[in-house]
Amino acid sequence: MTPPSCFRTCAAGVLLLSLVARVSPAAAEPSAADRAVAESLFQDGRRLLDAGQIAAACPKFAESQRLAPALGSLLNLAACHELEGKTASAWVEFSEAATLAERSGARERAAYATERAQALGRELATVTITVPAWREGTSVTLDGREIRPAAFGTAIPIDPGEHRVQASAPDRRTWERSLSVG
Repeated sequence: MTPPSCFRTCAAGVLLLSLVARVSPAAAEPSAADRAVAESLFQDGRRLLDAGQIAAACPKFAESQRLAPALGSLLNLAACHELEGKTASAWVEFSEAATLAERSGARERAAYATERAQALGRELATVTITVPAWREGTSVTLDGREIRPAAFGTAIPIDPGEHRVQASAPDRRTWERSLSVG
């Protein structure tokens, strides 16, 4: 029996996709060294959080999550951000944690994360950016992050604190506004 005519092409395509997946940073598994650092950071974060040192704990959880994403570090990061008063950040993290926990069958963690996300969702501050006369070359940023046209007119969750909106367009002066969210 001879293989189908696309066998070589298809097999090469699968091999190429497999190689791309292995070298893609987004899909790459953390190295043993990264996992070790992440675990150490997580433990430090827990110790600091237990000691009430929230501002010092949150960056530990964030870096742990960056190095070796895990449900436990994401839940702790969300809880830490909630304690810091960063409601939008905590809401997103709890929402992501609820989805991950549900997928992995961790029902108690999913229920906890869902409950926290729903509670935070009721008290989220948002900002809505409208651009009445958008044209090619217009750029809008919120705290230095680009806001694309699809997001115009949409309530964007935002952490309490100081924020800066900036807009520029060809042949126009740059427009800037600061806003304070309580």
